Amino acid sequence: MQGSKIQHKLEASPLKCGHCMKWNVTGGEPDVVFHDHITDHYVFMDCSIEIPTGRRSYVMTVKH
Repeated sequence: MQGSKIQHKLEASPLKCGHCMKWNVTGGEPDVVFHDHITDHYVFMDCSIEIPTGRRSYVMTVKH
């Protein structure tokens, strides 16, 4: 996957970019795990081996 294309899409959507930044701030590692070629949507998950201290593991779905 093209990192620059993903970065451009995130920067164009401050809300989505903010969600990924929260992972970074809390020690997570947002990874692209799926790309829908029809809708051009990306799915991110935190694939880090351990949950950073002080953070809960949860799943969040954001629809726009």
